[in-house]
Amino acid sequence: MFEERLAGLADRVEGTLAVSLVGRDGLVVQSVTRGEHPDLELLAAEIPERIRVLDRQVPELESAAMRQLTVVSDRYTIMLNAMSDNYFMLLVLRESARLGRARYELRRSALQFREDLD
Repeated sequence: MFEERLAGLADRVEGTLAVSLVGRDGLVVQSVTRGEHPDLELLAAEIPERIRVLDRQVPELESAAMRQLTVVSDRYTIMLNAMSDNYFMLLVLRESARLGRARYELRRSALQFREDLD
């Protein structure tokens, strides 16, 4: 079930290289890949620590749950979107991908996944 939904998201967002459903513990639940991409297991493992660092360094965020984080590099754009209290979607895009479309599809996917998560 999750693989089909992840594949649908990858199809709707042009430039998707990989998409993963990741637990807050940093473990990948399911992934779909479409080309060369960074190590998804390593990226997913780093997520919980990065969120903790942000919470510590930016006190204004303490009262707000992190919903989305975007990192842009020379090769990739990596988007992390909260799907529920316990899961994130990790989306790896080519640098030329349309970020607005990706954000929209991530929000839309969160609604579809929410019923089956947690």
